Amino acid sequence: MNNKLLLDTNIIIYYFNGIITDSKIDQILKESFNISIITKIEFLSWQ
Repeated sequence: MNNKLLLDTNIIIYYFNGIITDSKIDQILKESFNISIITKIEFLSWQ
């Protein structure tokens, strides 16, 4: 069974800003993950 992770807004923003460069995050983003509607709203209002 494939486990899906719920990513927090901070993790997504840190990743896009290059603050997090962990290969594990790359692997998670290439595979399957979930984000909440709150995270979507926060991310879309970022910057």
